[in-house]
Amino acid sequence: MTARPRILFMGTPEIAKTILAHLHAQDFPIVAVFAQPDRPKGRGKKMQSPPVAEFAKEHNLPLFQPETTKDDSILQKIEELAPDYIVVAAYGQILPKRLLAAPKKECLNVHASLLPKYRGAAPINYCLLNGDDQTGVSIMRVVPKLDAGPVFLAESFAITDDMDAVTLTNKMAEVGAQALVKTLLGLEAGELTAVEQDESQVTYAHKLSREMSAIDWNKSARDIFNQVRALVPWPVAFATLEGEPLKVHKASVLNESPKGNPGEVVHISQKGWTVVCAEGALLLQDVQVQGKKRMSAFDVANGMRLTAPFQLG
Repeated sequence: MTARPRILFMGTPEIAKTILAHLHAQDFPIVAVFAQPDRPKGRGKKMQSPPVAEFAKEHNLPLFQPETTKDDSILQKIEELAPDYIVVAAYGQILPKRLLAAPKKECLNVHASLLPKYRGAAPINYCLLNGDDQTGVSIMRVVPKLDAGPVFLAESFAITDDMDAVTLTNKMAEVGAQALVKTLLGLEAGELTAVEQDESQVTYAHKLSREMSAIDWNKSARDIFNQVRALVPWPVAFATLEGEPLKVHKASVLNESPKGNPGEVVHISQKGWTVVCAEGALLLQDVQVQGKKRMSAFDVANGMRLTAPFQLG
């Protein structure tokens, strides 16, 4: 077997860890790993390493966690390492031009959409929010403009109703890891060429915000379902119950159209709460009352002694 190309990997969250682990398992030499610095997490505000940094430590890979990659000493170090490829996967920083020029061959990005659709920070969430039935992963050349580089390889797959932003991220990580290896091997064999993106088809997936969370029961059950699954684990869609926020972590569309006003809970069962929407009905399965843990909607109803019908805001 010919020697694998030398990789400098840049990534931070769990999705990037999965990709790095796959490269490592496929015997690609990892000359260095870059991740965001440790940050305080949780109620105790204890310093915690991001998943990519944890993996690097566990496998004795050279690890760097600079606040910025624009520092001359960092850039010099990357140039001295002289990797064949730099691979970027959800790293979390804009990379300077000098860094993009550092690898001998290519600087590649694993992007969680079928470019040019959903450039930006939250492509996984937006494909769910918009009710897409297909998505995929693009392996592209990194250029100074955000997610605008030519694409070497794209892998598509179907989005099913049992997927939310968490499970879809896991799927993206697996597909992205395999697509990246295919791309690296294809480039080494001279079998891949980059295809420019069609700028007329560009859409953007901007950062998520809390302002996206409020549920409007005057929308269809399908639209609200897409909102719920797109916004886990943050910022989480919410309704109001007795004037207080009620986070909705899990829901499903029902094949029924009960009578009632939008937002009215017309039935409670062990499966959840049946809520009337402007079009169709939604089953709320897992919810969270303010100040409490996430629970099944049935248990919340029992604990609060709720009986149908009652109104959600």
